Amino acid sequence: MKKTMFHRLLSLALAVLLVAGLLATGVLAASNSTVVLHPSVGSTVTGVKVKVGDKIDGHPITSISGYDITVDLGTYNVNNGTFRLPYAKDIWEGVDNNKVDYISWAGSGSNKRSEGGSALLANGKNTAYYYFKGVPVLPTFTLNYDANGGTGAPASQTYKATSEYERSHTFTISSQIPTREGYTFLGWSTDRNATTASYQPNGSIVVIGTTTLYAVWESNERYTVIYNDGKANGESFAEQKHENLKAGTATPAWQGETDKPVWEDHVFVGWEPEVAEKVTESVKYVAQWKDDKNHNGIPDDEEDKLTVVYNDGEAKGASFADQKHENLLPGTATPAWEGETDKPAWKDHLFNGWAPEVSETVKESVTYVAQWKNDRNNNGIDDDQEEKYTVTYTDGVDGEEIFMDQVYEGLLEGEATPKFDGKNPTRKGYTFVGWKPEAAEKVTATVTYVAQWKKLDAAQTGDSMNLTVWFCLLGVAGMGFVSAVVLAKKKQDDK
Repeated sequence: MKKTMFHRLLSLALAVLLVAGLLATGVLAASNSTVVLHPSVGSTVTGVKVKVGDKIDGHPITSISGYDITVDLGTYNVNNGTFRLPYAKDIWEGVDNNKVDYISWAGSGSNKRSEGGSALLANGKNTAYYYFKGVPVLPTFTLNYDANGGTGAPASQTYKATSEYERSHTFTISSQIPTREGYTFLGWSTDRNATTASYQPNGSIVVIGTTTLYAVWESNERYTVIYNDGKANGESFAEQKHENLKAGTATPAWQGETDKPVWEDHVFVGWEPEVAEKVTESVKYVAQWKDDKNHNGIPDDEEDKLTVVYNDGEAKGASFADQKHENLLPGTATPAWEGETDKPAWKDHLFNGWAPEVSETVKESVTYVAQWKNDRNNNGIDDDQEEKYTVTYTDGVDGEEIFMDQVYEGLLEGEATPKFDGKNPTRKGYTFVGWKPEAAEKVTATVTYVAQWKKLDAAQTGDSMNLTVWFCLLGVAGMGFVSAVVLAKKKQDDK
């Protein structure tokens, strides 16, 4: 009896070991991964166009629950695969081309997607939530009128759009004309301060949203503009009079053989009051003068000694210290910049002249500022005139991103090649062996350096599946050994 019980326990232990070995060699087949298409917020769906057995992106529909459509992907392991999202109008009733706002993808790399776009799959259930725009809001367009100081403005006009795609409406301008005492109505403008009309009664205007038309008025009063030469007492010019001018018209200009009045031993310095751009009242403009005994066009009381300065500008002293030439008289030759060379120099830059341009004679106190162009590679050519190059580091792997491309743009020939940012790249199951082509020391052209990889063998990668297989083989070997011992003992007992 004891032997029988022992044999039963031994058989049970062997069975447990066998099951454990089978489990170690693989996992029971998992259910296939799926994609569920679900109409979500703002849905206008009224029915389903497709049926079980139809295919979407090459995969069969296995179930339809309400408006939810489930697509079987045919296998469980779909991780990092893609699925093309169908257009709502192709699978549901009650949907037109413009009603889908966006698709929220609950799979791998979950984020917003668009109809017809590809989504990244994850193992198991993937869900696409279709969000709809809902009922459109119809715009309203309004045309308002403002008498702008007058009375009797027409009533506002309003138009309610019949389609969400209407972006404007053309109104017929009211025939009603406002009035204002002492003024003549010229028409309408969208500018409250306009002096000329852009629109007329019974005309048309295109309105986007809300627009206000302001009445444009012209004063019935007439004005006079006079130009007088002031203390010159007629030695410069005879008085000029412009009469019967309407308000808002351009102020007539002073008329003479030159662009401004002249008077011997004097310089013209303007009008008092300053000439207005448009006529608003009757006014006398009186010429203003200052003495100019040396006839250089500068008032004598303003003719101080002048100073010329040379400054190295953005170099901020790295090229040369300020050179200042003081007590200069107007009309004398402008002193030249002084240096060991004929023009200033500054590391990594090219001299590009002076601002302002140096005058032949001294006319005013002025600072001439050196202008520079970049020359990072010190080849004597303006960087802006040189061809620019781009250096790119890429992982060279299709279907997955080992690292984001590193792109360095705007590089000049002869500059040091930018280094790959970070340590050498890594990739599971591979070892990085360098770049192709080999990274150059200096930039000579636009180039893409592609990472090169060497695949590691199973021992180097520590493949978990290989370990599982070895474990299973050892388990089977162990069971065989135990079985042999048991059979040998049984034969001995039977004897």
